[in-house]
Amino acid sequence: MSNMNAGIINVEKGLARLREIKSQKFKIEEKLDVARRVASEKLTPLLDEEASIQKAIEAHCKAHRDGIFKSGKKSAQYINGAVGFRKSPPSLRITKPAEFADRAALILGTEAERYLTVKVSPDKEALKKLDDAKLKSLKIRRVSKEEFYIDLDSISNKDITSGTSGTEAA
Repeated sequence: MSNMNAGIINVEKGLARLREIKSQKFKIEEKLDVARRVASEKLTPLLDEEASIQKAIEAHCKAHRDGIFKSGKKSAQYINGAVGFRKSPPSLRITKPAEFADRAALILGTEAERYLTVKVSPDKEALKKLDDAKLKSLKIRRVSKEEFYIDLDSISNKDITSGTSGTEAA
């Protein structure tokens, strides 16, 4: 057998193996697609139920806030987790952002300004240091957002899979 024939045989073997690999990959990908569809069919109702329960718990906690969160506390511990409200750090909102650019133009107001394109934006970190009266005069207000949360991290994965409820609340 010549070198040429040996090379062709090696190419044929390589191509045959690549065809086998391609066939195996296709079969595996088909199985993955089926598994993803099955998982999605099972996961979708759970995600919907989870969102519904979270909304219901939040609504209940808002409606009974004074009874659930005693002594000014923002959270309450239960056997299966905690619920509460978190305040985000204060942020600033420009009342009318378009007007802010006009006010900045007055500050910058020079003859050379017509030759420049300047992006003007508020320095929120510096503005946070101003008192509320000064912010109000600039048509800026300090806002703080409160978000509801549910914390299940206190439950170990072993507790979740075994159906136990973790530690008792105090």
